[in-house]
Amino acid sequence: MDDKIKLVTNKLITYLYPELKKEQQEVLIYGLLIMISFIIDCLALIIVAYLFDILTLALTVAVSASLIKIFSGGVHASSMIRCAVSGVVVFTGLALLAEKIAVVIVPYILSLVILVFSLAVIMLYFYAPVGVKEKPIKNQDKYFKLKKYSLGMLIILASIYLLLVIKGVSTQFIVAGLLGLIWQLFSLTPLAYCLFGRQYLKAEYNN
Repeated sequence: MDDKIKLVTNKLITYLYPELKKEQQEVLIYGLLIMISFIIDCLALIIVAYLFDILTLALTVAVSASLIKIFSGGVHASSMIRCAVSGVVVFTGLALLAEKIAVVIVPYILSLVILVFSLAVIMLYFYAPVGVKEKPIKNQDKYFKLKKYSLGMLIILASIYLLLVIKGVSTQFIVAGLLGLIWQLFSLTPLAYCLFGRQYLKAEYNN
């Protein structure tokens, strides 16, 4: 299925932008493939999470993880289907976990938020950004810019979750968001790449 999608995407970009150089066409092809993969992942997650009646929690997990992943990078599955399946399993699984453990965590929610975001600062500082074989990071300016944006987005998320705690928002949603963040932090590590059978590519840039 992946090969067919790539073939169609290749032909579409070549037809629409014949005047562009091959390298420029490849950038557009990669971007379109990412968009298609994102749509497939979202539809699969929405359908499965809705069937389990945890749609809002699952989306909270996914959004919390994705907002950091945009800048920090992290492991990707080797195909669109595997990406969709792993996303559904992880995000619905974490949503179900949040639903089950939220009641127990209520008295400790503020401490948990502070602990998770403190850990996140350390993890992002040492691991982010990290690339994949299809999209390595070889530019020094880009490397530091992505690291800065990752930490900046983390500060925004931390502010939001602290505000949610103060406002007394349902602990389920806060825990779901924290679990999504923890999963994203794990996806930056060599262990995550090993589990997904992917090559770990820490940024190597030219000075």
